[in-house]
This record gives sequence, structure tokens and C-alpha cells, in this order.
Amino acid sequence: MLIQLPYDRAGAVKYAETWALKRNPGFPNFDGMGGDCTNFASQCVYAGCKVMNFTKTRSKSEKKALKSTVLTFN
Repeated sequence: MLIQLPYDRAGAVKYAETWALKRNPGFPNFDGMGGDCTNFASQCVYAGCKVMNFTKTRSKSEKKALKSTVLTFN
């Protein structure tokens, strides 16, 4: 069943403007793993609707593989 929720676009924009250049201490720090722009984007969406799915989606072997992955950015 799809539940429609109101979305506060101004709230999402305000969140992005506030936290774009610094880390929100209310969320995990991914700096040691190359940062996490996807996490920031999901935080902005969360700021607009206040709903987040915390369901685990990766198996233990996938998590282990991710931990051993080194990402480099040029």
C-alpha cells in the first residue's frame, strides 16, 4: 500500500544549505571511506519528509566486501 506524505521542499533546501559544507553530527561519519554524497542526499530528502527506511539491505558478505574496497577520486 502506497502512503502519500507531504514533502517540505523548503525544509530540504534549508538542510542542504546548512550542511553542504560540514558534516551533520546526527548521522554517521563516512569521511574515512571517501565520504558519502548519497548519504547527504538521503539526509536532504529526509529533511523534507521525516521518513527514513532503516531496513538492512546488504548481506554480511556484501558488507565485508565493501569494507575492503578502497575508493579513489581524481
